[in-house]
Amino acid sequence: MKSPRLKIYSKLDWNENEKLTAIRCVCQLLESHPDFNYSKELIEVLPSYLNITKTQVSSVIIKTLNNMFENDTDRDVTLTICRTIHRFCRSKSYKVGVSVIKALSCVSITEVERHEEEGKPKLDRRLRSRRERKESKMERKLQKEMAETQSLQTREKRLKMNTLVMNEVLFVFFKILKTTSDSELLSAIFKGLSKYAKFINTQYVDNLMSVLNEMVAKKSTSIVDGLHCVHTALSIISSSDASDVLTTDPTAFCNHLYTILGRIAGVGVSNITESDNAVSHLSSVIKAYDRSNTPAAQAVANLVQRSKITESSNKTTCSDEVTSVTASISNRISAYEMEHISDTLISCLNILLVRRKHEVSTNRILAFSKRLASAALAVSDPYCSSSLLIKLFHLLRLFPRCEILFDCDPEICSNYKPDVNDPELCFPASACLWDLLLLKSILIPW
Repeated sequence: MKSPRLKIYSKLDWNENEKLTAIRCVCQLLESHPDFNYSKELIEVLPSYLNITKTQVSSVIIKTLNNMFENDTDRDVTLTICRTIHRFCRSKSYKVGVSVIKALSCVSITEVERHEEEGKPKLDRRLRSRRERKESKMERKLQKEMAETQSLQTREKRLKMNTLVMNEVLFVFFKILKTTSDSELLSAIFKGLSKYAKFINTQYVDNLMSVLNEMVAKKSTSIVDGLHCVHTALSIISSSDASDVLTTDPTAFCNHLYTILGRIAGVGVSNITESDNAVSHLSSVIKAYDRSNTPAAQAVANLVQRSKITESSNKTTCSDEVTSVTASISNRISAYEMEHISDTLISCLNILLVRRKHEVSTNRILAFSKRLASAALAVSDPYCSSSLLIKLFHLLRLFPRCEILFDCDPEICSNYKPDVNDPELCFPASACLWDLLLLKSILIPW
């Protein structure tokens, strides 16, 4: 129920600049004094403005919330904000904008409560001597007095507050993940889940893993969203709590990561039969460079344009295929996106290969090393290419078996198959790191 004063101010005809100034004043007041008398009332107002599509308004609120989350040590204000946003999402039937999810993703938490800590058996009081009980009582009394006088917060209370905050955030994420089909909203959800993957409760792990497996297997899923899905799944698999209740095959996410790395490197899957070999030869060449940004890829793009101009009427069989692949060439991953996902990609490789170096097979190491070199060659941003090369050299030093990739002679069994998206079946021991030789002659535009 609005007070009479608020009703008077709500009838004023404010322009956009005045509204933005008022929001900035509210945000600065909350950031400077988060515990003053009317802070709860102002926090209740923010989610409705956060859901507005205007970028300038939402960016001001997100920046303020991020600063409040970082400066909040006892998590009381953070919990109040997260519960307010949760109530707002529930009132909107979880049909909210991307800015709301970005605000929830700003919460910085490093640890939460674990269930095994709650179930630890306590020592029976009757088994202690009278002297031990007296000393324990005096110790608890002294700790309580120190906490009251110095305003110290115990670790157990801090972990409990962190757990309550994460419950609010993850509940909103899971509810939106099951109810929405908006691509931008799903991208923000995947990014948030990738950040909070190690805090997910074990009872939701199996359902979440199946949802992530379905999402990353879709052809319409972008590289960025697929990589965030894989990073979330690998973070869950690497945690010891989820290993006991997990029923989803973790090998599938290894293959998904290998496929995404191939899409970044510009490797396409060849599904051409022998009867259509002569007709779709040009399309097979295009698919091999559909997401690359090298001079060879630009030459292929020019070849497609030239073929569309000079194609005759008797070659209509190949025209639709060339047009569809030409659209995929224009949909390459940009340097801005690559800059943001390179850290996530390297984190996935650390979880999958480095942390489990005693469990990884030789074929998997060789296959990922080869595709990592191809991705470093295809990436247009020199800084991202350098980070991928540093990771490649780390793998080469960590696994001496990778020295076979410097041998130009293929194995007797078969030749390397770059279009097979399974690291165990692509014969990676027959591959060669010729990408490093090409990287020496690449000119970096400054």
